[in-house]
Amino acid sequence: MIFDNRPDTFESEKERNLYYKIFAGYILNELIPGYPNRLNNLCKVINNPEERGKSAPTSKLILHPAHTHVSFDNHLYLFSELKTDRGEFADILIHDKSNRTIVCIEAKLHSDWSYDKDILQNQDRHNLLKSVLPQTQFYSVLLISRYRWNQVKKKESDKDSNYKRFRDGSECGSIVILWENLRDVIGNESVRLFLDSQLDRLNRGLLYRIDTDWFIQTSR
Repeated sequence: MIFDNRPDTFESEKERNLYYKIFAGYILNELIPGYPNRLNNLCKVINNPEERGKSAPTSKLILHPAHTHVSFDNHLYLFSELKTDRGEFADILIHDKSNRTIVCIEAKLHSDWSYDKDILQNQDRHNLLKSVLPQTQFYSVLLISRYRWNQVKKKESDKDSNYKRFRDGSECGSIVILWENLRDVIGNESVRLFLDSQLDRLNRGLLYRIDTDWFIQTSR
């Protein structure tokens, strides 16, 4: 069961596990009825972000169901023109050839994010890709939890604040959306409950123990 969230079901706490299941297992799975509506609602979430960098595009994102493709854990070395850079440029890559649109999503869950690594370095790689894909609209997206976003906003007054640099940086071309925003895209109650359970992992505890010859999640 992909979306089972019982305490005796072992589940990785990594963002990769979550975005595979939520995006490939449900939102962008064309084999599950309602795919066009889910894709349209995902565009609405991206078009109404939690925060928008000063250089982020303001044009409306439109993805056509018949032409939209998704790929996970994407690296520039797969492009012969850009193979000297071996870095990852998107955890989740969504592209629509019919309107030359590319969405690059950096996904975070329980770990902190860095403006230098997760925004600027990714943007540098996106710019390399833009250099060989002219006249293409790029959307650079940071996907994080509300908890992590609120935590970084609380440190706004700190020196080198990630939030302040995101908000004020003239070079920032990214937008922020929250995992919680994706609940509006998910029409299936089991999938919503699975997403909620993963977002609540920090409160419940990340570890497991063996109980009566099977694993069970520990609680704080």
